[in-house]
Amino acid sequence: MNTSGDLVMVEFTSFNPNGKKLLDRLIENYLTGELEENQKLLTSVMGFRDVESEQKRNRQRNYLSFAMSSLMVVVAVYLVWHLISVIRPDYSMVTKEVTELRSPVEGKVNFNGLQEGQLLTADQEMFRFQNKEVERDRRALMTQIRVLETQIDTKEKQLGDAQAILSNHIKTLQTSETNALAYLQYLRDQIKNARTTSDAYRNLKGATSKIDYLSSVNDYLALQVEYEQANNVLANIQSDIRNARNGFYSKNGIFEESFASPKKIKRELEQITVTLNEQKGALKDMDDSVYIKSLHKGMLDKILVESGNGVTNGEVLALISQPSSKKFIVSVIDAQKAERISENSKVTVKINQKEVPAKIVKLKHSYKQLFFTDQGGIIYGLDSLRSPGKSFVFIEVASSDLKDLEIGTPLEVRIDSRIQDWLI
Repeated sequence: MNTSGDLVMVEFTSFNPNGKKLLDRLIENYLTGELEENQKLLTSVMGFRDVESEQKRNRQRNYLSFAMSSLMVVVAVYLVWHLISVIRPDYSMVTKEVTELRSPVEGKVNFNGLQEGQLLTADQEMFRFQNKEVERDRRALMTQIRVLETQIDTKEKQLGDAQAILSNHIKTLQTSETNALAYLQYLRDQIKNARTTSDAYRNLKGATSKIDYLSSVNDYLALQVEYEQANNVLANIQSDIRNARNGFYSKNGIFEESFASPKKIKRELEQITVTLNEQKGALKDMDDSVYIKSLHKGMLDKILVESGNGVTNGEVLALISQPSSKKFIVSVIDAQKAERISENSKVTVKINQKEVPAKIVKLKHSYKQLFFTDQGGIIYGLDSLRSPGKSFVFIEVASSDLKDLEIGTPLEVRIDSRIQDWLI
């Protein structure tokens, strides 16, 4: 309601006999400054309304409604435009063309002094392996060696026991030999006496002397026979001594080799010792280490194993790049979105909280077309990023921006698509 002018416009919508009094009161309140009282009077009287104020409020409501509608349209258009025109890849990371160095065997890997980023010479030794297969053969050979060593210990004990038995046996035979020799000496003396007696009786005359002579001759001949028998016994004893010393014994008149003969045991011990020495030589020559060398001159970009850990046959140990290889970025996006971009699309990469410009150098929709490089290596990380319905975008950034980033580092990438082409 406008109460600051010279006239208050009040419209009667129906007949009211007190209208003049009300008007006079309104003028009086206006002159005395009681404006709030006028407002109360007008709102309390039925049939009166402030035409000017109501029109103004209607205009304000219309303006506000139009402004809100326009703002919502602008926001909606902006959001739709932003979502359609800006492509954010599913995943982006720093990569490089590299050669995979793989383990040719299964075993435990060891390396010292290797550091990522160091330069490598051709055929430089990098990793040393304990070949698991050779290690199994080595353990089997060591088991055989322990068995042979146990056999040698057993044979040496048998040899000691056999030598002690043989020594006692020889001593017994030597005692028998001594007794046999003494008995032969006794018989020789008896034969000598018998011969002397016989010669004496032979020179005597008379019948009695002849009888005594013949008796002495018989005694002499009997002693000769007994001497021959004793001499044979001595020969047998001496033969037993020789055979015993050579490891044989007599059984039923046949000389056989004793099972516990020291000589036999010695031969067996020598054979086992020869086998043991051969096995030890084979063990010494059996190198279970396998040395892996760098495939070419380049840079050691990444070590994928830890020293002392076991690896499987064919497992990737390290990534080596050619001297000419440069870092770049690979992004994975939906194949449908890839249709809206080209090598001329604007690209922005966020590196260390800083947005830097970049450009697309390659766009491929087939994994097989880009996995292997011309140098026979691979592009790091593509194998793990492969999935159906995805395309690969290769992005180039200034070398100085990627210099301190390791390959495999994830990055935030934004690609502006060709929205106008898509809308058409």
